[in-house]
Amino acid sequence: MKKHHQGIESANKLSKQTHAPEDSELKRRKIELQIDEAIRLRAITGVTVYFVGDTAHLKGRVATETQKSAAEKAARGVPGVKDVRSSIEIEFLLSGTASDP
Repeated sequence: MKKHHQGIESANKLSKQTHAPEDSELKRRKIELQIDEAIRLRAITGVTVYFVGDTAHLKGRVATETQKSAAEKAARGVPGVKDVRSSIEIEFLLSGTASDP
């Protein structure tokens, strides 16, 4: 009976180890979706989100500095996010290039 019990424990450990990366991936994806939804609820479009470790990475283009700040704040408000790295560009600033007359 003891061998049987040890076999069950080993199987449970293996099962937990096998599912750990899947669970981690599911958690990461869930947080990404929560960040994306928080940004969209603020009527902000043009931002792509990816989540690595405990850091939210934001990329894309928005119309104003206010939208950029709101997207960053929305990401910070999601449980599990400890840091936000933003590469969001502002369209208004991008349109004023040296080639404009």
